[in-house]
Amino acid sequence: MPYSRFHPGFFRPVFSPQGFGRSPDSRRLTKTMRSILPVITTAVVSLIPASSESCSAQENVDREQLPTLEEMDRPPSFRELMDSETFDWVVLKFDNQVIVSEAIFPRPDTLQKLRKERDRLATTLRRNAEQTKRLSKLRFVEIQLPGDPAEYRVRTQDVREIIGMEDLMLERVDMLLQQNDVSRAYDLLRRVESLAPGWKKITPHFEALLLREADVRRDEGKPFAALALLQELHTGNPHRPEIPEKVQALLDPIIQEAVNAGEYRKARWFIGRLAETFPQSTTVSRWSKTLQQLSRKTLEEAAEQAQNSEHRAAAQQAALARRIWPIGGHLRSVYESIALRQQVLYVGVSHLSESLPTYPIPLAAHKRHLELTSVPLFEADTTDEMTHYRSSHVGKWDPRDLGRQVTFSLRTTRPYWQSQPVLSASQIADTLVSRLQPGNPLYNPRLASFVDGYTVRSPTDLEVRFSRVPLNMAALFRFPVTGVPPDVYEKPTTRPELLSTRFVLSGHNNNEQTYRRSVPEPDGLNPGQYHVAEITERRYVSRHELIQAFRRGDVDAVPTLRPWEVDPVTESGLGNVRKFAFPECHLIVLNPRSEILQSAPLRRSLSLAIDRERILRTVILRDDAMKYGRVSSCAWPSESYASSRLVPPPLFDLRLAFALRFAAEEQLRITEKQRRIRTARQSARDSGSDWHQSEWRSQNNRQLNEAVAHIKLPTLRLICPPDEVIRTAANRIIDLWSRAGLCVRLISPQSSTPESGWDLMYRTAVMEEPLLDIWEVLLTDSTLDMSLLYGYPDWLRQELTGLDHASSLRDARQRLHRIHRDLAAQAFLIPLWEVDQFVALRSNVSGFRNWPISVYDNIERWVVKP
Repeated sequence: MPYSRFHPGFFRPVFSPQGFGRSPDSRRLTKTMRSILPVITTAVVSLIPASSESCSAQENVDREQLPTLEEMDRPPSFRELMDSETFDWVVLKFDNQVIVSEAIFPRPDTLQKLRKERDRLATTLRRNAEQTKRLSKLRFVEIQLPGDPAEYRVRTQDVREIIGMEDLMLERVDMLLQQNDVSRAYDLLRRVESLAPGWKKITPHFEALLLREADVRRDEGKPFAALALLQELHTGNPHRPEIPEKVQALLDPIIQEAVNAGEYRKARWFIGRLAETFPQSTTVSRWSKTLQQLSRKTLEEAAEQAQNSEHRAAAQQAALARRIWPIGGHLRSVYESIALRQQVLYVGVSHLSESLPTYPIPLAAHKRHLELTSVPLFEADTTDEMTHYRSSHVGKWDPRDLGRQVTFSLRTTRPYWQSQPVLSASQIADTLVSRLQPGNPLYNPRLASFVDGYTVRSPTDLEVRFSRVPLNMAALFRFPVTGVPPDVYEKPTTRPELLSTRFVLSGHNNNEQTYRRSVPEPDGLNPGQYHVAEITERRYVSRHELIQAFRRGDVDAVPTLRPWEVDPVTESGLGNVRKFAFPECHLIVLNPRSEILQSAPLRRSLSLAIDRERILRTVILRDDAMKYGRVSSCAWPSESYASSRLVPPPLFDLRLAFALRFAAEEQLRITEKQRRIRTARQSARDSGSDWHQSEWRSQNNRQLNEAVAHIKLPTLRLICPPDEVIRTAANRIIDLWSRAGLCVRLISPQSSTPESGWDLMYRTAVMEEPLLDIWEVLLTDSTLDMSLLYGYPDWLRQELTGLDHASSLRDARQRLHRIHRDLAAQAFLIPLWEVDQFVALRSNVSGFRNWPISVYDNIERWVVKP
């Protein structure tokens, strides 16, 4: 029988799924086809001649042609490709007719892989039975029609090509990219990757997608997104010729905009990235030359200003020149001489003193401000068993008469680096007038209880007499020197002028505060002899931004590191991390004016309900090993001489805290019962009737209990500093208190007043001298108002006032140990934990102490190298 009688045109075009051919019904064979297929053997589908019976049966079939490749919807639509099962187009050599089949394996590139395998087996000299069977099978392409479970074969030599579904998807991807439909093109590429992982044909289409998406993002005004796409493309294929031109076209306006806005660091960063990727770029050479010229011109202007003794303006211009472009060569010496003459220290902080809310006690930002702007007559220098003090104004002090009298010999000159004026004995005497005069805003009752009188013997000698010998004389004089206004005796409330200054606040806004030396260093010194002349505190909203600024070099110092930041900053090698001499103690202070906190069971309940170790480990330190902190039992350092080893850290016992809370509540009810009994007794006496308390209580006991049943503990108000870590710890403590039945509410500092606006205060304290500083911490008041002591029992008042009568260190230690035990037993103070404090300084900063007492300790000797 002729070969043409078995042409595939005898079959209806029912082999394609719906939408891929001309047949309206893609999931079934026609009735005629189903009646003839059992007669036609596999050889018929394979175009191999069959029996005459089969031939006669086929002569009755309508001759409808299969669709040709030109008639197919190529490529199929996006939705059809995404929703359809895997299929292939088998293109025959007979007029490019197409049979749509289910997935043919191996894939992709099915026909090429089959032919390659057949050629390999055909050249094998010694084939086994399995290889021979496989070679025979490779003469055909096995296909399965959609919706038909039977398998059919087509001779490989009759197949022109097999167009896989993956190839059709890639064709549709190209069309989508031409339409800028990047999203759907990406979805198709993802499906191709899932069908054929690692297929090498995907790579050029993915690169084309990245290029097209970069163009789309550029047209949308998103250059950084376009750059990211081009960077990803360059990482995968650095030899594509389109990338350099596109990157330069994107970066050139970005660099121009950054230069116009003065963001030179940003411009240099982009130039550096472009030079790193494309060293031969003309954009790199052009912008590098432009910025170098601008930097040179700016530095020349700074040199002219320095010659005119405009040191601050010259330093600002020199810093600008360095930001524009790194300074090297012979210009480096010019820049260093200008920068060393007017050194600026940039400090990164979370809060500025001028923008903090009102708070009952000084916060960290206030303390930094006071340390810079006021110099006490004596300030802490070193610490061992007790704290030792130094003075910038007093050269020597000689105690006489067994310590009842001391003569202060003032310095007549000062070192060139000291930024404080030379003071006279009369000026210090005027300060004593303010401190010893009742009614004056600076009145110090403790100092007045010690000082009996004073005499100005000469402009440089001041004699002070004491009514009793102070144990640490220098610690009593930790106050700045102030002048006395002319009308101080008429208006004692007038605040005097500050004389002993170190730096002065020269300007501030919401993000910066600038301090300058009150007495500038003289001209004519060698550049290496100058020290810090200006301090600028920069506020950063988040700790992440602050640490990043330190790493980039935008700030030279971070005053206090979080415990979890210490090790990473130390290991970075960017500078020096120094531990403060005193740890920071966290505690909860009770308001002595709060009547409800007079209840001892309530105070002990508040203390017992706090899980100190868990909060310290998870919130404050974020370290299971608790490397830089420990639970504390006092308000001063645990290693201090004031700490009693007999007092263990407070316990955490929620059940006992609940019982004590119940006892405190019952105590309130008993107080109300007693008030009602007194009222009833007084009424009986007024009416002249007999009154017996036992009879009255037996008759009115039920009514009395019902009358006081509604009495509950009031809601306590807690305030805490505006610090996110401390606020988180305070909320954890409040949650624990609520589990013990205690109702505590966290309030903002603005809604509180020192008199009655709060009951509890979360505060931090650094005690240099517990013998004198315990008053300020316990009373939450720096004026040492003696009236606040009346909120405590008599025995505690006597112990506190007795501290000033300590005659020796041993006596002071014994008194402090007794106070420590009594405070712990009665919970007049709720200690939490102590945390080691660290300051971070970049490697260009020197002159600081190894064990600083405070943030700006010895600040006048600091050097900031350019």
